[in-house]
Amino acid sequence: MYGIISHNDFLDLFNSQNAFETTLSGMFFILNKLIDLDPGYCLYEEFIVNDEFEEDDFKDVYPLYDIIKSKPRYTLSKEEFLKYADYDYFEKTSQLVNLENYINKYLTNDTEKALDITEYIQYLCAQKAELQEITDTLQSYDIVLKDMKQVQEFTRHISEVMNNTRLWSNNGHTPKELSGKSDRSNLKLVPAEPVKSEKIGRNDLCPCGSGKKYKKCCGQ
Repeated sequence: MYGIISHNDFLDLFNSQNAFETTLSGMFFILNKLIDLDPGYCLYEEFIVNDEFEEDDFKDVYPLYDIIKSKPRYTLSKEEFLKYADYDYFEKTSQLVNLENYINKYLTNDTEKALDITEYIQYLCAQKAELQEITDTLQSYDIVLKDMKQVQEFTRHISEVMNNTRLWSNNGHTPKELSGKSDRSNLKLVPAEPVKSEKIGRNDLCPCGSGKKYKKCCGQ
């Protein structure tokens, strides 16, 4: 949900959602016991952090903290928070459901494959991958967008998923939620249509990914 959270912020959050209150020492006692169970997080200086930060010796912790420290924190009910105890849990938004249905109906006709692709795309969106990088993943699943109409439809679904994905860099908020909250968020929503930076030549490869020249594919 957050990626990182300071000890004091976590303590305040814990105490606000439980009938009994604890202290920092009590919190550390509980957290150290849970860490032995490999819950997906660890302690680093004044923070509780996702254990992915450990791979780069925690060098990205403070840069992320500088980004989020002025942003409001997204909070859930205790019941919703507990779902994140499952390391692989993520919120299945209506936008993800729409994407999965589109992939299944128009690109694969394979329910399990559509689910697998959708879950991987959600992961990429949570990592703030570029739109082109996400689109390129279709190739690894042997899927080719057959024409410009499919390119635009797929891009629109991806944009909607990206704008409604909870991000560490937004303190758990989605880009859509934060875009209207404050000028200091400095957020821009991902455009629903693919951005063309230059004109496509008739002899260039078609942007739909077919591998054909544009004049023999979408440019006909």
